Amino acid sequence: MIKWRYEFNEESYESPIIDTDGTIYASFGYTLYAINPDSTIKWEYYLYKIGSPSIGESGILYCPSDSYLYALIIDSIPSNPDFAVKWKTDNIAGSLGWIYQPTVGADGVIYVCSHFRGLYAVSLDGTIRWEYNTSGYVDCCPVISSDGTLYIDDYDGYLYAITCSSKGLASSPWPKYNHDNFNSGCVSGGVGIEGNNRVAQNPLKVSASVVSDHIRIVCDIPEAQYAVLKIFDISGRRISEKLAVRSGEIFFPERFPAGVYLVRLESEDAAISSKVVVVR
Repeated sequence: MIKWRYEFNEESYESPIIDTDGTIYASFGYTLYAINPDSTIKWEYYLYKIGSPSIGESGILYCPSDSYLYALIIDSIPSNPDFAVKWKTDNIAGSLGWIYQPTVGADGVIYVCSHFRGLYAVSLDGTIRWEYNTSGYVDCCPVISSDGTLYIDDYDGYLYAITCSSKGLASSPWPKYNHDNFNSGCVSGGVGIEGNNRVAQNPLKVSASVVSDHIRIVCDIPEAQYAVLKIFDISGRRISEKLAVRSGEIFFPERFPAGVYLVRLESEDAAISSKVVVVR
């Protein structure tokens, strides 16, 4: 059932995000909107070619805008918009490029991918800490595990594991694309690669292992219910999905490349996640 719908009369190719107070941030055209849970507009802010922002730990929105990353002070936007920009990076993507939704690390470092140039680490003052040029074009948002390993992939078919200073994601309302490393889209504070599992008494159980290069799932689902099994690669891209109508074993016939995969079992009112590593 649709709760409400609001027409902006502008196109959007970005995903909305949610703050802990229920405020929704969404970009349409060249405008970032803050929307109350009842669909009323809280404020709007113009920024050229703005993408989906992420939220830092100190009330900062990190917004990609064409080739630049902006840090916007949330509390200043409605009252003093001319002073809302805390900083803006140098041109990261070049004259023909663009950047994607950033990922905020546990130590406050912001990681952002440029389509043509690779990965950038940005300090809390907006200066570029370091950069890494990938083999091919990049079309992803970084994920960070709790051991300080950052993962991205590129168009040439490479998965990169890069050591960084951040031990997981920031404990902020929305530190990365789709909130967490399992892309749960649930606002509940930052989480690491272990993900977050809805409901206190979770009726679902799931475990994953590798048998002859195939991923084998064992799941436990309450009677008269069904769930959906999804497999994501470490960049958060969903690569396979199956309907689970009963408890037991489920095999995915695909031969998965070496790497870390996230398995998520979702029912109507619960979800649980597990991690599996394919080694060749």
